[in-house]
Order: sequence, then structure tokens, then C-alpha cells
Amino acid sequence: MDRAAALWGNREGLVYGPDRLTFDGFADATFEFARSLLALGVEPGDSIGVLLPNGVDALIAIYGALRLGAVAVPLDVGLSLDELHRVAPHADLRVLVAGAEHADGLEISFAPELRHVVRHGPGENPQCIAWEELVALGRDVPGAEVRQVQRRMAASSTAMVIYAPPGTTDRPRGCRLTHEGLVRSARVFAEQRFPLGHEDRLWNPLPVAGLGALQPFNGCLAVGAAFVGMERFDAQDALALLMDERCTAAFPAVDRLWASVLDQPEFEEVDLSALWLAAVDGDPELLTAIAEVTPDVTQVAVYGSAEAGGLIALSHLDDPLELRIESAGRPFGGIELKILDEDGEELPAGETGEIAIRGWSLFEGYHKDPTPLDPDGFFRTGDYGSLDEGGRLFMRAPAPVAPDD
Repeated sequence: MDRAAALWGNREGLVYGPDRLTFDGFADATFEFARSLLALGVEPGDSIGVLLPNGVDALIAIYGALRLGAVAVPLDVGLSLDELHRVAPHADLRVLVAGAEHADGLEISFAPELRHVVRHGPGENPQCIAWEELVALGRDVPGAEVRQVQRRMAASSTAMVIYAPPGTTDRPRGCRLTHEGLVRSARVFAEQRFPLGHEDRLWNPLPVAGLGALQPFNGCLAVGAAFVGMERFDAQDALALLMDERCTAAFPAVDRLWASVLDQPEFEEVDLSALWLAAVDGDPELLTAIAEVTPDVTQVAVYGSAEAGGLIALSHLDDPLELRIESAGRPFGGIELKILDEDGEELPAGETGEIAIRGWSLFEGYHKDPTPLDPDGFFRTGDYGSLDEGGRLFMRAPAPVAPDD
């Protein structure tokens, strides 16, 4: 954040609806939020939950916590109160920043480590601190205290715990990620594999509770590109946003989401001449149809997960379209992939099996659960694919299980 502010301070860095911040403005806002957390007694290693809709304030809260060496825990706004009652104690939340729809239904005693709930927006829960009150508290904290904490922070310390989206697991499952891993993944992503520069404007409608938005945002901080998000996805609004903001790159990630944008009746009249790069994965037939209506856009496929530390493979820009659709390309340098059969034995090129990953981007492990690595340090993803002779990754469906005799 501070590096981006020093290099591109007065350039626009973040856009969400009417809210716009320069890199300077974002750095200052996160610094002030860090002061506010210090006023609440937050210390390095404390877990700070952020349960806010997509927007500038959600990112200010997440990255303000990171400045203090606290562990940011971005949470999906789709969490029900019952799910939140399971996740918050599991995450050892010390502070929870939440919208009124969640905050007003909470008793602070529901999580043993929880000391404060900060309510964003109007509400009636007297146990909560209003966002505006929190900001006011921070004004009495010397800024030098934030700087001192930052200087003591280890790059290898945990930065975030990313939880699986609601409904995808039976019990809370959070991936621990370090500052170093997040920064390195972002720089490889934006400087080398999904190349962006300070003139670029990246559209990303994905939830800030996951690395699908946070890794590209970190990439924008690394190279000085503007990040253009959406508070709430709407295909018609997205198409207008791409044109009005003169977006040069798009990161919809999901084939049907991107297809819904390009399928709008106004598509033929919209000027998307600035757009040259898009990351989208999914059904090859649909991706081929998408490429036909956007012939001037280089379309790449992607592969990654929270356990992998975000995206760890993107198809190569100079490959032919068919290969860019079918393959996620080779992994980032220093990350190894292998394909395993059901017995854990490595399969040769061209054969389908479970994808296993080893390398610098891997998560530290599941919060409060053992790190599931094999003796060679590989993580078995549960995803299936194959590798070609050149090391390119192809996603595949697992082989059907034969019925018992």
C-alpha cells in the first residue's frame, strides 16, 4: 500500500460505484483505520473479521487490519447468522466489522474471544460501536504507533484467513496465508502472467471475501493499475461500467457471468475498444462463443484456490486461442504440479488424476486443523486434471466410479 502511494500517489487506484480513491487516499484511509483498531486494543496476531458488502469500506477495513499485523478474516455476506455463529469462534475473532443486517442480530458473547462488534451503517444494537464512532476513537492514537507496529511485522506472519464460501463445507474451514505469499503471488500475477501496468484499469466483480478479488487487487497495488469493482453484480450495469471506466482488462473468472455481460442487448452499441485482456474459465464451448464476439480481447483461462494461495496458473497470452481455452497454462515459476492416481502414485503426461501442488504460494494450513501435505510437501487439491508434455495444465472430470459387482 505504501509503495503504491509513493509511486502513483495521485492516480486513481480504486473505484466502487460513486466511491473513488487515489493510491494516496487508500493508503491514508487504511492508516486511519489501523489507528482506530489500536484504540480498541488490537494487537498483532488478533483476528479481525470483516463482514461487509463489496466496496471501498470493506477493503479499508481488511487492509487497515493488515497494517497492524492483525489477521484479516474477510467473510462472505451470504453467511447466515447460524453460519456466523460457527465461523466467528472458529476464527478466534477479536473484532468483527459487520453491516447492520448481521450486527443487529448478534450478542457479543456468542464468540469467546470477541470483544467488539463495529456496525457499518444505521442500526439499533447497543452492544455495537458505530463505524463513525470507531473512526473518532482513532484520532486520539498517535500515528507513530502504527508505524512502529508495521516496522516490527514479519513478512512470514499470517496476514489473512480465507474461509470457504457458505454452503461448501460442513464445518468452518479457513486457509492461513502470509504477507509474503500474498505479495509475491500478486506481483507474479500482475507483472508477468496477467500483465498490467499503471495505465490499466481492471474490472473485477467478484466478492472481496475471496482471493478472486483480493489477488487481482493486490496485483493492482503492485503495478499501479486501477481496480474497478462492483458493489453488486448486474450484467447490464457491468457492461456500462466496462465502457464508462474504459477498462482495459477484465477478471470475471466465471464463464456464465461473463457471457451474461456480453449477452446484453446494448452490447453492439457499447464501446469496449479499450478492453484487451480477460481472464475467464469454464465450458470450452461457451468460452469459444465468447471469444467469437470479443475477437480483439485476449482471453485466458485460470486455475487456483485459497489453499494454493490464489491463482497459480494462467494460460499463456501467445498460445493459440484453442489452447488458451482448454488449458490453464503452466504454473508460476517455483510452483510444481503433479497428477496422482487414487493410490497417490504420479501419473504420466496426458493421463487424468488428482492435481497436487507444491511451492512457495501454498497456504500455511487450515486454521486449527493439520496441514494436509504429503511427505514430499505436495497438497492434494481434490481437483482433477492432466498435464501435457510441456507442463500445461488441463482441467478434467474425474473418471466415473465403476459400480460394484
